[in-house]
Amino acid sequence: MNDFEDRLTSALRSAGDDAPDAVDLAPAARGRARARSRRTVIASVAAVVAVAGVVGGAALLGNRDGDRTAGTVKVSDGTHTESWRDLEVSVPDSWGYGHFSTWCIGSSEPSGTFVVERPGGVVEGILCQPQNGYGLRFLDGAVADLKFGVGELWQYTSGDIYPAGAWIGYQRGSGDNLVFVVTPDRDTTHSILSSVTRINYSDTNGCSPHSGDGAVVPAGAVRLCRYDIDGWLEQSEVLTGKDATEAIAALEAAPARDPDRMCTMEISGPTVQITSADADGSLTLNACQGFTWDGAAHELTADAIYWTLSPGWSGGVEGDVPMPPKLRQ
Repeated sequence: MNDFEDRLTSALRSAGDDAPDAVDLAPAARGRARARSRRTVIASVAAVVAVAGVVGGAALLGNRDGDRTAGTVKVSDGTHTESWRDLEVSVPDSWGYGHFSTWCIGSSEPSGTFVVERPGGVVEGILCQPQNGYGLRFLDGAVADLKFGVGELWQYTSGDIYPAGAWIGYQRGSGDNLVFVVTPDRDTTHSILSSVTRINYSDTNGCSPHSGDGAVVPAGAVRLCRYDIDGWLEQSEVLTGKDATEAIAALEAAPARDPDRMCTMEISGPTVQITSADADGSLTLNACQGFTWDGAAHELTADAIYWTLSPGWSGGVEGDVPMPPKLRQ
């Protein structure tokens, strides 16, 4: 492993302390994959999750789907948690947000870019080789072509779907909710998958897997829980310090919504539940609805969207939604 891979493993090792030991399995297995389309595609398409070529050296991790409550995920220095639906997992702070298939933008090697990918949004088919890089992908397993079992670790040794030698595995939440991990070495993939937990009440940030009441928000903090149009949790975040202060200021500065405003288009989009110790509200990327905060209706503003739309969102917008020129990273 190189120095960067060593740091990844060290940062996540504490998250995997309670995981069952890996047990080697034999014999090696074969899998197959569908190639990513060369045209622009929806990011939630998961055909590329299938493993192609000869995979050598499998390991059994074990399925961790026990009950949990808010604040129980182990987070070591240099890591944070990411949530999607009823799954939460610890990842290195150095990982960004993006798509597996765009690793070659600004990087000459897959090991230079590790990302957290969520379903949704649009991905430009830029033909990176290999087609996918490293990171963590949340996905709906109903549309995935998985050729190995939950909790198993597999090494990808040939083909152009993933980097040669990559270690791959996944864990499952309820139904078809999956978290899929690809890293350069077995220990890092094992450590990340060992940190996966099922969310029953709320995640570490206090967001419930379905839209509704979450945990109490500490004084001086702002909790953001983003939900999809089906009411599933997509992402969670807690703003503190200056960020929380500026977020509240942006919400309060937005003009009151005109009750006589005519809506010409109804747009479905992500809904962000916004909660502080003193007030709450919700924001939808829908120019007709605006947002509510502290019991009052407001017009959408770019500043309000900037602070309430967590990093990693890549969805489209229709109508006159005043998107900020740049989202938070």
